[in-house]
Amino acid sequence: MKYYKMSVFIILVALLINFASGKADAQKLLDKVVAVVNNDVITLYELNKILKPYLKKIEKKNPPDKDKAMADAKRQIFGRLIEKKLIDQEAARLNISVDKRDVDKSIVQFKKHNNLTDEGFKEFLRKQDITYEEYRIQIEEYIIRTLLLKNEVRSKVVITKEEISEYYNKNIDQYSGKKLYHLYNIIMHVKGFENYKEKEDVLKKITEVYDKIKNGASFTDMAVQYSDAPNASFGGDLGKISFDILSDIIKDAVSKIKPKEFTPIIETEQGFQIFYLKDIDEVKIETFEEISPIIEGELYKQHLTKKFDRWIADLKKKAYIKIMLED
Repeated sequence: MKYYKMSVFIILVALLINFASGKADAQKLLDKVVAVVNNDVITLYELNKILKPYLKKIEKKNPPDKDKAMADAKRQIFGRLIEKKLIDQEAARLNISVDKRDVDKSIVQFKKHNNLTDEGFKEFLRKQDITYEEYRIQIEEYIIRTLLLKNEVRSKVVITKEEISEYYNKNIDQYSGKKLYHLYNIIMHVKGFENYKEKEDVLKKITEVYDKIKNGASFTDMAVQYSDAPNASFGGDLGKISFDILSDIIKDAVSKIKPKEFTPIIETEQGFQIFYLKDIDEVKIETFEEISPIIEGELYKQHLTKKFDRWIADLKKKAYIKIMLED
């Protein structure tokens, strides 16, 4: 305990020295340390920087209990920051790091398993209300957790056939076959929906395109000429997409059309869109033998998460943690 107190003292002295030298960053940190975690500090600046996008999402949704939602988000992010400090310290102690290529590989595997094109993956992120950067951070944190547990948890995680069978039977609907919708889209972005004039101009432009399609113009030709999406050069081809990953407003529109038909103009967060449904593929039912390895991987993650929670709780007990965050 004396060691930790001395470490905290040294950190505070260092901050005072930096402040005296007039450094801007030190000015930002001084008197704004909200937590000390062993030899590291968490500053209010650091907390607010990570918290900012979450508060923006709450502001955007504007729930009835907005103040409570914001306070809860602040507590959760603060708790995660403390855990991250402990994890980073352990990872440094064990010389554990995650290569950028490992994160890339995990994302490629996720997209492949879920039959997602680049555009389909972007739609998945939008539906989850998470940015690509936030998703990459989550993947990196998961990989680090897994590597740490392999070093720290001595008992191996063993998944039995009985556990896999029970999980399969409980989630049989999940493996009973899915429909993949081969979609194309035309999108015209509106830079700011608060700009009424701009919104009207874009709506007028996409309405003209919509009328051309109604009168027999090729959807793919119109996409190449007018769509703002990266897939425009491919005629607006989004590939085969699981219905589950679509946003509610797109689901509603697509569910009302048949193959070879297109939707009316839809107003989405990304802008005005028109979707064309080329065809629907029925994915065959996955048998127990086919899906067992995937279920085993899912159960392994669940076991690992439980072990991690116990491990991080034990780590917190052993650590020197001083909270100075005001409510």
